[in-house]
Amino acid sequence: MKKKENIKQRLIIFILILFTSNLSCMNHAKHFNQVMSSEALIIAYDAVSERYPDRKMGNIIIKPLARFYAVMLYDLPKIEVEMIKENGVEVKVDRHSGKVIEMREFAEPSPYNVQYVRDDLISGKKAFVAGITALKGFENFNKEGKITVELVGDVYQVTFPSQQEEDAMLGVDYAFQVWVNSVTSEIVKILVPS
Repeated sequence: MKKKENIKQRLIIFILILFTSNLSCMNHAKHFNQVMSSEALIIAYDAVSERYPDRKMGNIIIKPLARFYAVMLYDLPKIEVEMIKENGVEVKVDRHSGKVIEMREFAEPSPYNVQYVRDDLISGKKAFVAGITALKGFENFNKEGKITVELVGDVYQVTFPSQQEEDAMLGVDYAFQVWVNSVTSEIVKILVPS
């Protein structure tokens, strides 16, 4: 009798261990099915381009939040337009489905330096694509972290987040920063913290 109870208990423990390990694997798999920051950038940019075909976006900030990415896209200023405020669009992209949850316009002071504004600047998306292409084979960065594309002077600085939390504590806030010519989309330099 005790032997049967012992076998039942072992069987129940085995089933519980198997069930919990499967749940753990399922949660782990769900994590890997999440949309990456770079995908959220492309999804958001394409959604804005579809809704506002006459707008050209420059600076881009992707903020990973619990359930979605908040992607901030800033209009490239037009030379003939006064540069007091530049409009932008915030797009929320679901981290699991990759669908656009919300899109809203906003107005903030311009992040651009007036002296470098030109009509022939490439878009932030084009700079991002050039930057990530330059890193092919060296993609050791946090793929779900904050990515920024920022027009600084005559280059876009495309910044990819560090993979290790310890790096941030040491003052290193990026894994790679790719500088892309803002007119030709050529790679100017790639910075890697030491």
